[in-house]
Amino acid sequence: MYKKCVSLLASVVFLAQLTGCVAGLEDDMRRMQRSLSDLRGVQAEQMTKISALEEEMRGANGRLEELNYSQDKKLGGAITSLQDSLSQIKRRVPPPSIVPQDLLDADQLAANNMPENVGISFTQALTSLREGNFERAQSYLSEVLDIANGGDVEAKALFWRAISFEGSENHKRALEDYIKLSSGFPRSTRAPLAMLRQSTLFVRIGDKQAAKLTLNKLVADYPKSDEVVEAKRRLKDL
Repeated sequence: MYKKCVSLLASVVFLAQLTGCVAGLEDDMRRMQRSLSDLRGVQAEQMTKISALEEEMRGANGRLEELNYSQDKKLGGAITSLQDSLSQIKRRVPPPSIVPQDLLDADQLAANNMPENVGISFTQALTSLREGNFERAQSYLSEVLDIANGGDVEAKALFWRAISFEGSENHKRALEDYIKLSSGFPRSTRAPLAMLRQSTLFVRIGDKQAAKLTLNKLVADYPKSDEVVEAKRRLKDL
């Protein structure tokens, strides 16, 4: 009987201890849940701050892009203005004596009305002629002749390339272009001048007979041209 009582007492004690452990576990669980809830609250607060910072960053980037665009636009306008001023100054610089300035000025203005792919190279060529850079002018004029589809543009390109060859003292190539112009584009306003300059080159290389033939043809084909008076004067000297 005594042993049963002791055993029963031990069971009661064990159950009490177990109940106490369970209660402790429940307290620990509640503390853990409170801690987890607090952590979630902190995380939510941090996420809100991060979202606010990201939104502020997007706004700053947007303002920066607007500022860059505005500055680029202002800078682009300033550069364009400077380029225009530089072009105007360059047009006032007198070219080498071999280059007829009045025609150069006129053609530089006319280049603005040419198709873009032709006008850019043509303008670069005339600028090079004005600066006395004949080799570079020849390169640009060859580009124009490659893409020009006949007409006045091709005639003018031949005229200026012939002059650029004159400037670099390549008389043979200059004569070839002058002849191509006068024979291929007889209605061009540059044809009489091409023939007059052609005669000058013939005299320079010692072929006065070819010079006379060229001048006589100029007088016969273009009796009302501005060049005919000079052609007649030269015929008398020859």
